[in-house]
Amino acid sequence: MAKRKSPSKAQDKVEETVKTFSLPVPLREDLIVAIENLPRDLSEEEADRIATIIKSFAIKQ
Repeated sequence: MAKRKSPSKAQDKVEETVKTFSLPVPLREDLIVAIENLPRDLSEEEADRIATIIKSFAIKQ
């Protein structure tokens, strides 16, 4: 099993400076999904990556 390396202190400082927000998404009449820690400067490429991951969990009806 591969071990993950701990992030360096420099990486911690970079992550702390990223401004993020939470996005409540009314999905169904009785369900609101919260997407957390989205960067305020989210790019289209990053948004597409997130959308692709979410689509992979969908059940075809």
